[in-house]
Amino acid sequence: MIALKRNDTLYQQIATYFETEIREGRLKPGVKLPPTTELSRQFGVNPDTIQQSLRILMNQGLISRAPKRGTFVRGSYHGNTIGIVFGKEIFKDNNLAFFPVYLSELIQYAESRGWKTKIFMTVREGLGDTALYDLRKAVDAGELGGVIDFCSSFAAKEYLENICPIAHANAVVHDHLQLLSLGLDYLLKRGYDNIRIYANSGSKTVYTQTTPELEQMIGSYLRKYELAPEKIGYYVMRPLQLYGYVKFKQEWKRGVRPRALLLCNDCIFRGVWYAAMELGIRVPEELAIITHMNRGREPLTHIPLTTLEVAPFDFARETFDELEARIRGRKRVPQKITAVIREGKTC
Repeated sequence: MIALKRNDTLYQQIATYFETEIREGRLKPGVKLPPTTELSRQFGVNPDTIQQSLRILMNQGLISRAPKRGTFVRGSYHGNTIGIVFGKEIFKDNNLAFFPVYLSELIQYAESRGWKTKIFMTVREGLGDTALYDLRKAVDAGELGGVIDFCSSFAAKEYLENICPIAHANAVVHDHLQLLSLGLDYLLKRGYDNIRIYANSGSKTVYTQTTPELEQMIGSYLRKYELAPEKIGYYVMRPLQLYGYVKFKQEWKRGVRPRALLLCNDCIFRGVWYAAMELGIRVPEELAIITHMNRGREPLTHIPLTTLEVAPFDFARETFDELEARIRGRKRVPQKITAVIREGKTC
């Protein structure tokens, strides 16, 4: 086994070790790995660290874990069906309106790559939900080569993360930092020097940016344009239109009246837009707005929007390509989904 470096992430080092052994052929398909307790003793780490390492390898499609049987190096998969797991709520919740479009793009892209798809619609509350049973049955029967998951039930996520023996991937999100930077630069170059940013609280994905990164980015713009710190405010909220509506009305009524808003979620925009119309605020004369928007999902407005646009197809392509690489046992560098400016008349 390897000597671990104490200044690096232990579970990642262990996962990298096994990945190398598998990809270079020293661990053959079908080989059973030692039990967690034995690996824990060999590497000198606790069992939880080993579990984290194995979870990474399973997500990469390199190993499978069978209850009561153990952990095995996976062989090549020759089937052609992908399971797509998602919550029924995507068809009912306005704040999830992006996902039916994403689902359609995902199915079409998979088919263009020669794969079939099988749908599993879960219920978030888990009551009367047969989708997880059907999913497990399909996996156990060897029907699926991999699984893509988004907006699904907690039980389904638990199964995919900790038990499912085949490769799976989650829907990716856009690069929040790139979107923020693009929008902020656009506003500052046009002379707006009193800006408020409304951003969503993020999610458990590799592309979610941390608060220090955001603060560093905003600080660099303050210095570049020689602005006082209070000239760029930053608010984090859940990406629901209700939060944008309430937050904006509260701020405006108590005298926090910026010259421009940078809205980093299309649901937040809808709430802010309704609030601005109620308050009789003229856009862009009194308030300039630039907002994130998913291509093809633009809401009805009387003024053409200036948007930070992302394409649902890009999300579908990236998610599927990542899953396919895991199924095939190929190493791949994930690509971040970035936005482009589409100029309108709201700023």
